Amino acid sequence: MLNAEPIKTRVMVRTSQTGEVLPFIDSFDIKASSHGAPWDDLLAVEHDLLPASEMKGGYIERTTIVQPLVKYDVPAFRLEDQRHTQPTSLRNVIHIDPSGSLTGARWTKPANVLFLMPSDTVFERVIEDMAKTPSRLELTRASFIQDIHIQQIGNAILTECQEGFPSGRLYGESLAMALTARLVNNYSVRHLHTNDTGLGLPSWRLRKVIDFIERNIDADLGLEDLANLAGFSEFHFSRMFKKSTGFTPHRYVTERRIARAKELLLRTQMPIKDISNQLGFGDQAHLSTVFKRLTGTTPKRFREQNK
Repeated sequence: MLNAEPIKTRVMVRTSQTGEVLPFIDSFDIKASSHGAPWDDLLAVEHDLLPASEMKGGYIERTTIVQPLVKYDVPAFRLEDQRHTQPTSLRNVIHIDPSGSLTGARWTKPANVLFLMPSDTVFERVIEDMAKTPSRLELTRASFIQDIHIQQIGNAILTECQEGFPSGRLYGESLAMALTARLVNNYSVRHLHTNDTGLGLPSWRLRKVIDFIERNIDADLGLEDLANLAGFSEFHFSRMFKKSTGFTPHRYVTERRIARAKELLLRTQMPIKDISNQLGFGDQAHLSTVFKRLTGTTPKRFREQNK
């Protein structure tokens, strides 16, 4: 049996603005990737182990958030950064490289680094919610900044990649939208903000979405599907849905799946593996993990304790 083709990096730079496209450094080890994820078209993710090295100055191919995953000080320079002329630690910081910007760095110790690369598509979907759509979105290049919100999203999406994308498209789409909105709202050259009316969904639209979720509880639901059903853009829909229900769309679907799992555990003798398949979980282990997180016990114990 032939070995699978190794995953290729998507962190690419051009040697000049119109030059050859090359990997950002010569040698590294890809530990996790969004390759094959159902939401990979919106957000590319790559976790690399980098040796002490230098990323020579180049023009980044797509907007990239660089999130070092280090628990110790790793001195680093960001090339072409006039504000940080001395080595600065990579610990607990992120960097933002807009598409087409000149970038480069040198670090003196091996480091695990997470790269988050939103697609043009997800930027377009977020910008739809602006009160005044900009003719051109321009992000600022940022170095050695602390942004707990982005780091939390990065950690969550990395875990999803490491576990094989068990939560499906809705979860990844939601994180991609939240991450991109954060960039648009906080790191635009010009002051931009996504529209937020503070209102929930009209009751009839909410009922339409909820009925659809109940009928398709086992499907790999997508944020675009639910938003189209409600008649709003995805980002606007997510906020309105949470205002109406208290849950993000993904969390609401998860809660309903667990509620349905409880019913099946109590009323039937269906094997737990079959229940996980029927309710759209990645596998039995994923059902057990989510079930325990939300209820404090495993499906097996829940069934035994409620006989």
